[in-house]
Amino acid sequence: MNGNRSADITEAVSAHRGYRLVALGTGDIPAILELENACWLPGIRASATMLETRFAMGHISLGMHINDALAGIVSFSYTRFSPDEPAGLPTSFREFSSRPMANDHNTAFAYNLNIHPRARGGTLTRDLLWAGLSRMREDGCQYLLGVGRCPSYNGSTGGEVENIQPSPALRHAIDECMRSGRQPAPGQLLADPVLKFYRHSLGCEFLRVVPDFLPGDAPSGGFGVIFYKTL
Repeated sequence: MNGNRSADITEAVSAHRGYRLVALGTGDIPAILELENACWLPGIRASATMLETRFAMGHISLGMHINDALAGIVSFSYTRFSPDEPAGLPTSFREFSSRPMANDHNTAFAYNLNIHPRARGGTLTRDLLWAGLSRMREDGCQYLLGVGRCPSYNGSTGGEVENIQPSPALRHAIDECMRSGRQPAPGQLLADPVLKFYRHSLGCEFLRVVPDFLPGDAPSGGFGVIFYKTL
């Protein structure tokens, strides 16, 4: 985003005003790409082709505008899932974010929560999350299935985009999981601020640490943590 838009977002967030929820489509791809560049480090940003493919498959993206700037987005598709039979879970972010919509769905696959750095920590994030959950329930979903990054595995010094200290405890828990095949205790994963955010915001349950889930995510060591929530 350009400097003027970032300033507009900062001012509107401080005043708690100007939020507007919108359903996004292919015409919004330039604005989504601008948000991707503001929010994500190189290597984990969506391309225009990826976004076009997701929209073509009927995926849903809800955006939160502040004035004329896109300040947040949540994206998801629909599939089938049972927490009692978790076999068949995606093994990569590309698979997670590229599944066709299922007609007999019972679950929302949420693969993107993207909040402009200037809008984080305020009510916009909460409002966007709850708008997404409301849409999922309205469309008949019983579960939310998501994936969290764990950038404190290596730590991240991306300036305004992301600045997270490495967590030796989180790294040890994941490395031990890879060595032993036993999933970490939920409390061990809460050493990471992103995973802690999802747990506290959604009341979700962690299912599985997946290696090479997003290879371009150097801060997370490529790992992703799949979680679910009963809706």
